[in-house]
Amino acid sequence: MVLANILPDVLERLVPEVPHVLAERGKLILSGILLAKEPRVRQWLTDAGLVVTTTITDGKWVALLATRPDGEVA
Repeated sequence: MVLANILPDVLERLVPEVPHVLAERGKLILSGILLAKEPRVRQWLTDAGLVVTTTITDGKWVALLATRPDGEVA
């Protein structure tokens, strides 16, 4: 499991590396994301081969739970 509460600008560089450190079905939790930036962060996760399984919104803040699917990472 990886948990991060980091600015999206930093996440953009880190997210592509996350699938390589997660086990199959490993989890990534990102929190402290501004609602307006959530679509961009979600796209980075998808581009990295992760599957967003849960979204929690609290006012202007969002947390995302993503999972690395079974199989090899590209």
